[in-house]
Amino acid sequence: MAKLFTNIGLVVIASVLTLFALEGLTRAYLWGKDSFLLDREISALAEAQGVSEASFNIYYLGGSTVRGVIPKVTIPEIVEYGLGGKVGGSPVRSVNLASDGKDLGYNLTRLKRIIKGKDEYHPSLVVIYSGHNEFLKYHRPSGKTMFTGAIGWLSEYSVLVEKLLAVFEPYRLELADRKFFDVPLLGPDAREDVIRQYQQGLKEAVRELRENRIPLVISTVAGNYADWQPNRSTFCADSPDRDEFALLMRNGQVATEQGRYSAAVSMYEQALALCDSFAETHYRLAGSYAAQREYDLAAQEYLKATEYDAMPIRALPSMNDFIRNLARDEGVIHVDSISEIRKRSEKGLIGFDLMVDAHHPNKLGYIVIGQAIARAIGDAFDPGSYPAGVPDWQGAVDKFNLTREERFDVLIWNGRWLTRMATWRYDTTERLERAERVFAEAMDLYPDRHEPYLGLAMVGFLKKNVATAQGHLEKAREINSDAVAAYLEQPWVSDVVQSAR
Repeated sequence: MAKLFTNIGLVVIASVLTLFALEGLTRAYLWGKDSFLLDREISALAEAQGVSEASFNIYYLGGSTVRGVIPKVTIPEIVEYGLGGKVGGSPVRSVNLASDGKDLGYNLTRLKRIIKGKDEYHPSLVVIYSGHNEFLKYHRPSGKTMFTGAIGWLSEYSVLVEKLLAVFEPYRLELADRKFFDVPLLGPDAREDVIRQYQQGLKEAVRELRENRIPLVISTVAGNYADWQPNRSTFCADSPDRDEFALLMRNGQVATEQGRYSAAVSMYEQALALCDSFAETHYRLAGSYAAQREYDLAAQEYLKATEYDAMPIRALPSMNDFIRNLARDEGVIHVDSISEIRKRSEKGLIGFDLMVDAHHPNKLGYIVIGQAIARAIGDAFDPGSYPAGVPDWQGAVDKFNLTREERFDVLIWNGRWLTRMATWRYDTTERLERAERVFAEAMDLYPDRHEPYLGLAMVGFLKKNVATAQGHLEKAREINSDAVAAYLEQPWVSDVVQSAR
């Protein structure tokens, strides 16, 4: 018997050591592969942009906002236009290293490669606009997962397990999992760790750039606060008054629908006295304040709703406050994009007037951000050269006009993203209605294209309007049956259709 236990122990130890070895090999392979491909990527982009020792070379780091979701309308292009293509007589070269869905850690990897290869890449300036995706990598739908408990936990720490999950467990629909009283994406300690890592990453970026005498432009990261509800709201664990809280929230909603905004404010304030960290309450309270034209109070509550969102997809206000207070010494140039957008936004509340969803700007929003960064660069490196402001507002609006085809593509992308984001919230109504309007606008541009009908079909399925959805789907098939068939094969899309039937 003792020998049996000894043999079992040896097998367990051998298995653990094998897993550690596989984990190490996986990390080493991915690191080597990423480093090799990254150097090739940066070199190719720098060469394509004509980077040289004689040019003023700006390297941009961030997520999809910086990469650009609107053709031709990107922060680098607007900045370059605003600077007139030159800084101090040197031609501007913009190298956009941003990538969709990537967090600051990903961008720091690219920053280190730029610094290491500075003799080849000749960085004159680095621009960082990053913060919306810090929590995205932790998101996994909880309702239809094959892997829970220990394996789900390991996936947050093991590259090997994460890669296996990506193969065996593609993203699935989570619509049924979302509730008014929801669960947080991360526990409080883990959430604080994410914020702390973000802060430490920014400090590291500042330190390394300073040591290598490379200037930095760091910007706050703007979101849609007034028109984008929290994805998840969680009730205070130490409060016994959940039923009373729910009643106050229902009464507040009724008062709002009846136009009794003062009564709604009173209900929501009473609810917050029971649980101050319920994001939905702050969002509704902000709307009531806005309806009474108390816009400063509304702005404060919208920010609190963002801060307490239990599944953040926007940079938290506390993260932006950290950016504002980051080192203000030589070589660090601050831009408060949020403040600049707020000046252009209706009533000082940033919503769909300058954003297309939770945090991607529309054309005017992009111009505001690019304008602010261009002005900061001009003031720092070529003072006095831009007396009229950088860039001319109307000139930029006219310069970055989109073709009908480009506008159509943006609308389809936006409608599909809104449709998907609707399933991240317990109440899909507002996001789906917005998606419907976007698809209808696309249909006005091209009535004979299949994409708007397909988009409206997906909205219909999510609303459980199966007959309407099927009608749109059949119309899309009549126009392009092959494209529709390929789209319906996607796991998330298939789940939406099946859940409605």
